Amino acid sequence: MHTSPAIRKRSLLSLFSRQQALFQVLLTYSYYDPEVGYRKGLSHLAAMLLMWMGEEDAFWALVQLMEDKKYGLRDVYKPGSGTLEDLQKRLQHVIHQALPALEKHLEEQSICLGSITKHWFTQCFLEIVPFSLAIRLWDLFLLEGQQMLTTMAYTTLKVHQSKFSGTEEARALGVEEPGSLAEAQ
Repeated sequence: MHTSPAIRKRSLLSLFSRQQALFQVLLTYSYYDPEVGYRKGLSHLAAMLLMWMGEEDAFWALVQLMEDKKYGLRDVYKPGSGTLEDLQKRLQHVIHQALPALEKHLEEQSICLGSITKHWFTQCFLEIVPFSLAIRLWDLFLLEGQQMLTTMAYTTLKVHQSKFSGTEEARALGVEEPGSLAEAQ
């Protein structure tokens, strides 16, 4: 299939425009909240918002997600707040109680669950699941708030626990090599 130069140019301009909007939302937020500034993972949140709303609305929606106690994402991103660590400890406790075989297997493979889930929690699962599922997870997150992050992590691990038997499964979890997680901390 051949695409005309005019269509390619419009596509590139549209892409550039969306990238600019993402940049503007993130830059504006970093000025709005200098204590948090820009953190890895915020771009995923802002991009998801920009898919459904304009630039200014996306900025204010991001502010709500960050500041509203229901979502509490500011504390997830804020250095030294302990919220991310609390989410990870809560998940580790749930895994210890409900999925002890998986916990044992991860330990045997030198896979540190905290290294994996940090990425999951800060990006609200946007990068690890297919987009159609990410939208559904976001619906749950918007409805229920921060408590859903631990629930989503547990469910992801439970559904896929039988597949976590080596390097390929570790990659599916979001890491390159199983041993590299322990070293990453």
